[in-house]
Amino acid sequence: PDLHQNVETYMYGAGFGVAVFDAFRSENPNPNVCLETGYMLALNKPLCFLKDKRLRGLQTDLGGKLYVEYDAENLDETIDQVLSEWLQDKGYEIIDAPEEQG
Repeated sequence: PDLHQNVETYMYGAGFGVAVFDAFRSENPNPNVCLETGYMLALNKPLCFLKDKRLRGLQTDLGGKLYVEYDAENLDETIDQVLSEWLQDKGYEIIDAPEEQG
């Protein structure tokens, strides 16, 4: 009956998370991202912080966290690279998705 319980289940079962702070709708990050980031931090899950380069910074409570900047207007060239580097730095194996068969 509660959507957030479903989200919590996925976060609890996840090995790591990716928190994407973007500036698409406003200069303030999405409150849902902030709530879910806090939950993942409370679970002590590894978390990659991605910050849209158009944002000045993260919220005060996250100000001490290291983050990776990406260019939301140029996702194809930035997001794959920064996520791959973070995953490799944390020791995760990157497996290419199988190509779709037509």
